[in-house]
Amino acid sequence: MEIRKLQFQGRSTYTVSLPKKWVEGFGLKKGDKLIFNETENSLVVSCLAGRESNEAKSINADTEILSRSILASYLAGFKRIRIFSSERISSGTKNEIKKSVARLNGLQIVEETSNEVLLQDLLDTGELDLRKAVKRAYSICASMQKDAITALKENDKELAKEVIQRDDEVDRLYFLAVRQLRGAISNPQYSLTGLECLDYRMVVKCIEETADACCEIAKKTIELDRGYDLEAFSDICYTIHEQAFAAYLSKNTKSAQALRKKESQVLEMKEKLLKPSISPVLDALVTIAKNGIDIADLVI
Repeated sequence: MEIRKLQFQGRSTYTVSLPKKWVEGFGLKKGDKLIFNETENSLVVSCLAGRESNEAKSINADTEILSRSILASYLAGFKRIRIFSSERISSGTKNEIKKSVARLNGLQIVEETSNEVLLQDLLDTGELDLRKAVKRAYSICASMQKDAITALKENDKELAKEVIQRDDEVDRLYFLAVRQLRGAISNPQYSLTGLECLDYRMVVKCIEETADACCEIAKKTIELDRGYDLEAFSDICYTIHEQAFAAYLSKNTKSAQALRKKESQVLEMKEKLLKPSISPVLDALVTIAKNGIDIADLVI
């Protein structure tokens, strides 16, 4: 922590000096522009200098963690990702690159040679609406639960497969939201406080985990040889996260507080329905309900 005195110069100008180690640490020099962003309880200063280095990232195609490296670079906010090799990139590696790109919103292959693949982020993050992306992810997730339970009841394996496929879109929106939130911490154009970023991060994680739980129900449906009717139990779990998400968006504390009391009801109902053949489905539904309660807790 550094404490500096505010100085008054001339007739209408206030100035404050920056510690030398800060200037050197951020690679600043005379003439560089600084951004001042006013939040509820603070004044945040950030710099434009050094952001050029975040524009491009190079990754060796021979790395054993290629997919993870591409994802990490995307989440870090790099606009261009160059994947290179001293030799010819194999078709298997190129397929791995294409699968990684398909999981990430806005990322496209713009150039490809025998030993290099260039990925470009074509989204204008400054125009993206984080709230809209989160609402879209939740909408898909909610439909996944409805269809997964219908597939389970009717033993509809094709519908179950569709539910699993829909998880890819939730993942894309999840990664996009995380990328935006990471950028929002240091970029004032998003106008989000640190606490808001943390809450959004927890909400999108709960949504992503709920979508995964829906996939587990769908996968179990494909394994079963007959249908099971768990609509009543699913409806209770669905109502919890539906009301929790609405309470989070509207900051309705009273509604959020009431949801905490429903956790015991869910657990009691699970015990009454417990059968070895559908135990994974019941566990998934409990996970869905708990994710809803976790979202509600952010409002309380």
